[in-house]
Amino acid sequence: MKVHHIGIETNNIEKSRRFYEQLGFQMKERMVLMGEELYFFTLGDFTIELIVQKTEIAAANPHLCLEVTDLKEQAWAVQTGTVFEGPFSFENGWKTLFVEGPSGEMVELVQTKTTP
Repeated sequence: MKVHHIGIETNNIEKSRRFYEQLGFQMKERMVLMGEELYFFTLGDFTIELIVQKTEIAAANPHLCLEVTDLKEQAWAVQTGTVFEGPFSFENGWKTLFVEGPSGEMVELVQTKTTP
């Protein structure tokens, strides 16, 4: 398992884009999932995901995303009742599942490669 990205909510994507580009990040990908606009920016091997919120105030609800080899191997999350959302499938082939950590923190598990 490895860190895939940190997710940050924003209500002003242009301001956020300029801020992170000023820090050296480059936009890698944009997608829409369940009506939410998602923008991925990279700096070397580090990735942030900007999640566009449609309200005036973006919630301070960052999440850690870990990349897994096979999402099916994460069945423990279903068995322990820690699943918060998902699983979801993206148009680009990714599969993702959100679980709740022991202190209420959000952790996303993402499979970016297809398994045989």
